[in-house]
Amino acid sequence: MDLQDQELIAERTDDASAAIPEWEGERIPVPNSIAQETAELLALFFRPVEAWLKRGYLLSDVAVYRLQWFALRQKNAFVPSPRALVAESFGNFIILHSFNGSKANACLAHVLSALLSASIGSSVRSRPSAYLIAFEFPKPYPVQRFVAILHELTPENTEKILLNTLPKTSLFLFRFLHAAKRSGFISKDAQLHALSLQRIVETQKDSLAYREAFAELLHDKFAVSEVAELISGLRSHEITLQTHDADAKKLSSLAKDFLEFTGYGELFAPPEPTAQIVQAFKDNLLLKKTELACAHCAKKFSRKLSEVPPEPICPYCLSSQVTLGKYAEVLEKKAGRKTLSVSERAQYKEALRVASLSNAYGRKAIEALETYGVGPETAARVLKNLRQTDEDYYSDLLEAQKNFVRTKKYWRA
Repeated sequence: MDLQDQELIAERTDDASAAIPEWEGERIPVPNSIAQETAELLALFFRPVEAWLKRGYLLSDVAVYRLQWFALRQKNAFVPSPRALVAESFGNFIILHSFNGSKANACLAHVLSALLSASIGSSVRSRPSAYLIAFEFPKPYPVQRFVAILHELTPENTEKILLNTLPKTSLFLFRFLHAAKRSGFISKDAQLHALSLQRIVETQKDSLAYREAFAELLHDKFAVSEVAELISGLRSHEITLQTHDADAKKLSSLAKDFLEFTGYGELFAPPEPTAQIVQAFKDNLLLKKTELACAHCAKKFSRKLSEVPPEPICPYCLSSQVTLGKYAEVLEKKAGRKTLSVSERAQYKEALRVASLSNAYGRKAIEALETYGVGPETAARVLKNLRQTDEDYYSDLLEAQKNFVRTKKYWRA
């Protein structure tokens, strides 16, 4: 977090060792068999079996009444079944009713969230339970498109998606860090930020710590084989996939109770900054008013960044030696042939360096230098590695700003 003038810049911590694990002791995973039996039991509530319910489960009249009232409200939406998936659309949510247990649904939630995030270029929040998975989108998402993505899954690409995406999650970094410390690969007292740890992970894909972390995560959190069976069942039509468009009055009882009483899991996002985030960064940057100066005639002028021409020139002398307005005083002093102090000579040299960047890279150089925390050296590095698309360029600037915020406290005098 940092403060610049009237602008507060904040981001979540990247300290991987501070990642909070999910404590399954407080939420014991429900196995597939129990979840399937729950769906079968729910189906009984839709039939007049009041006497059997009382005898078989020793239920009171009040309990039976409440169960049947719940079933009656749920019946207005759909009747749950152990051999059916139902995709229920509601506002920005899609609820996938899947009675397949905690680990299978956690695995399915991760895979689908990764696919959906990649397909729309924006984060999709998900929360699995033993009986359903809630997906939250930034805006309403067509349920038929969701169904189409689900139908495209195969057991093979499910495993491939896990291999490609799990190592990018904070949970994997947490597991890897502890596995690496246990094996002695990383010192036990090492303090690593997520960015540094991610780079280590990328170079250790064949290491014991990497394989151990991956195996632990799959064993403790996911049931890959059960998801493979589910997908095979969908492809062979042994398991059906239905849709239900809900509104505030028709939201199913199962979905309503879940949304009211539970939270959300990890936010699955593309590994690079999303198009939405980069676009917002670009829009805010171009709204800034920049003070400029001419290194040739030493006069000042100001523009909105969006109004600076692709090849900036001085409006007074038409020179292309445009630099930042903060150097105007030293430029005027130099133009008046006054003696410069040591610090002023350094500032004058920097002003010419900025003018050189502006002359070589045009408005993009000014944009880079108006990015919070980006000085001439960092701007030169970003501009030297200028990539093909605007999104890549603004993504690089955003990462440079974030890196400055993260590291500023370490080098400040």
